[in-house]
Amino acid sequence: MGISLETPKNWVEFSLDDAAVTRMSTTPVAVARKRAGISVTSLAAALGITEPACWDLLYHPSGVSMCLTLRQFVQLASVLAVPPLSLVPDAPASAGVHRTLPELAGAIRELCAARGFSVEQFGEHAGWDVESFLQAPDSALDDWCLDTLRHVCHALDLHWPDFLPDATPVV
Repeated sequence: MGISLETPKNWVEFSLDDAAVTRMSTTPVAVARKRAGISVTSLAAALGITEPACWDLLYHPSGVSMCLTLRQFVQLASVLAVPPLSLVPDAPASAGVHRTLPELAGAIRELCAARGFSVEQFGEHAGWDVESFLQAPDSALDDWCLDTLRHVCHALDLHWPDFLPDATPVV
């Protein structure tokens, strides 16, 4: 018995209608890229990601929260010349005050000491391992995605946008 390479007769030809294409191109990243006039190839190169990964960012709103490091996220905003939070579909209010990653590490240590938590217990509570972060807080720039920052801050009852690294516009 061989494998048939013929298209089954009951298959329906598929194409995206205009509404589907419009929905796909209205994510915050897609809109910002189009306004900035930056090609997908150039954007991918600026972020150090593949073109397919860049297309995912354009058409999947959760991509900015899960697929980029904090450094790449801030770089994305800088390249597109937009505020970082404008790229997050469910973003809260912007930062009230800028705080540093070492301050976040200090807040974790303080909470652990106050509640008698081990670092591992805090990590379980937050949903992320924070041991290497506590040893080198700036490692979060390349090790954490936005979701990590959100969850760690939530576990501490802190406003996560306060801890976003500063974006320096690319000119």
